[in-house]
Amino acid sequence: MGKSVLLIILFNILFFNSYSQSRYWEDMSKIEKNRVLYNKLINKYILKIYQGKYDIAKDEHEDRVIFLLKTLTENKNDSLKAFYFFVFNQVCINSDGYFSEMLGDYCMIIVLNNSKYMFDFFTKNIEHKDFKLLNLYSNFIGSELYFAKKGISESKYDYTSFKNRLNKSSLNFSNKEKRTLELFWKKVDKAMRNM
Repeated sequence: MGKSVLLIILFNILFFNSYSQSRYWEDMSKIEKNRVLYNKLINKYILKIYQGKYDIAKDEHEDRVIFLLKTLTENKNDSLKAFYFFVFNQVCINSDGYFSEMLGDYCMIIVLNNSKYMFDFFTKNIEHKDFKLLNLYSNFIGSELYFAKKGISESKYDYTSFKNRLNKSSLNFSNKEKRTLELFWKKVDKAMRNM
């Protein structure tokens, strides 16, 4: 009996981890979300952002803000991927002023680190006539690339290097995701022209 219980627990852990890797926070059940929210690896400030108890844009500790943005965009833990992606999107949606000016570089980082995941998400949203996040990311990235072109950005990417890296990682995209990528580039180019 002990072996079968252990096998069931092991199966559930493996199934949940592999299943959640390609899922989005918005698609998870309350039980799945609670499993993630009680994960001891979640940064306490990121959890507070999610709970609405901490406004990252108003934090005067620049080191902490940069650390949190890096944590959200450079996450390597698949069990937190959907949650951190959701929180980063909420940060982007709710940003304004000076704080929003620093998000372009982090948008590039998360797009490059999770290209397939991101463009699958954008594609699913577009199929439901929701362009909000695609527009937001392309505007933030277009602005950052414009400033990089003018030599007044600290980003490690310029237009060509970012486009080459993203296009290289798009080789495994579906046809729908490739069309979304084409739309993304049109929107980035437009954002740069409108600066």
